[in-house]
Amino acid sequence: MEEALPIDTDNGLPEKPGLRSFTFLLVGQTISLLGNSLTSFGLGVWAYQKTGAVTDFAMIALAASLPAAFISPLAGTMVDRFNRKAVLLIGQTSAVVLTASLMILYWLEFLQVWHIVLITGLAAVFNAFVLPAVTASITMLVHTHELPKANGMLSLALGVVQLLAPAIAGALLLSIGLKGIFLINLTTFFFGIVALIITPIPQPPHVSDNKESKDNLIKSMSFGWNHVRQRKGMVGLLSLHAALAFNIAAIGMLMTPMVLGFTDAAGLGMIASISGLGMVLGSILIMAWGGPDRKIFGVSGGAMVVCIGLILMPIQPSVAFVALGGLLIMVAFPVSTACNQEIFQRKIASDVQGRVFGLRAFICGITAPLAIVLAGPLADGFFEPNMLPDGVWAESLGLIYGTGPGRGVAVMISSMGIISSFVVLAAMASPNIRRIDLTLPDLNQPSTPTDNSRVQVENS
Repeated sequence: MEEALPIDTDNGLPEKPGLRSFTFLLVGQTISLLGNSLTSFGLGVWAYQKTGAVTDFAMIALAASLPAAFISPLAGTMVDRFNRKAVLLIGQTSAVVLTASLMILYWLEFLQVWHIVLITGLAAVFNAFVLPAVTASITMLVHTHELPKANGMLSLALGVVQLLAPAIAGALLLSIGLKGIFLINLTTFFFGIVALIITPIPQPPHVSDNKESKDNLIKSMSFGWNHVRQRKGMVGLLSLHAALAFNIAAIGMLMTPMVLGFTDAAGLGMIASISGLGMVLGSILIMAWGGPDRKIFGVSGGAMVVCIGLILMPIQPSVAFVALGGLLIMVAFPVSTACNQEIFQRKIASDVQGRVFGLRAFICGITAPLAIVLAGPLADGFFEPNMLPDGVWAESLGLIYGTGPGRGVAVMISSMGIISSFVVLAAMASPNIRRIDLTLPDLNQPSTPTDNSRVQVENS
């Protein structure tokens, strides 16, 4: 059932609830996500302690990511075809049922690793519907001039969960155990569901020419891709975002062997915490600043800072140096992604955003397993042997990076930064991408007079 909202007489569209309503919704969803992250961390630790097999741990991680990636295009299509609040409520309710199932199995001492893999995979399928629904609903919830702050708040929420969940889960496992974490998770779902029920989420007006796509599910899924492809520069922008996501995923996997080559687990934990703090600071920065008027410069500038950080961070085998590089990378990353997000929100019709964001979630979602598959063997079979004291690069790159365990991974990370910097420069050399703010019209009606004047300037 669609929300009954007042009509904005300036543009004839439903009046948007505004940033306060979005904040209320986001707080509820963040609490729910934090509880879910606590359970995921606890289950991973339990599985590893039970079997001692890294493969089991990796299987749970893949079950949490791969199904969501592959189902995302379909999920985005369903988000556009059905009421977005209903989609979110179904996703939340399904998560409650699946979490309760795991809890009951654990309490009855029937829980096995394959249960976790299966139920985590099912939960990932339902979660795949939540992300496109939330992302596509931002445009309908907040006014156009509030988009930078809303996107920054979303990045901040994700960064806070990423920063706090492992530390909180570790402490809770020692104090109340996995049984207590399950109960906390079920309690946090209550906040997410209540926030969803209370917050009005308007359905988008049908502003795109997609009547035919609604008659057939396959056509509807492909329509999102065609909508992006027909807008010059959008495919390049999507590719740039995917490349940046690939780098971040690869660094997440390569950081541990690189750092443990010169320090211990405590040093690794300090670097991870400082990098997580960078994500929070970058999100606060984009909330307060809003990014440049030409958002593409925020995308490319943030991406280039990430590339520079990747090049310089691994050179010095020092906790302080690597932590500073990680901080720089993670401050710039949310700036780039938030500006990228706003371009999509402005240039993609609101009633197609579910499909487009589902497509983007699929492309970026497969970067993590792809990074794992490619980066591990490449590091072990090529870069690491060449950076040993008797390796081929010991007398050349070894003079800069040093030699020994982890130094090959360091060279690999720097190489990724160099290649990525050329990708960013090549993207900005394309007029279609560089001028995307100016040449593509805003397909979503501005919601304030200030926004109207701004669009006229940008499109002139």
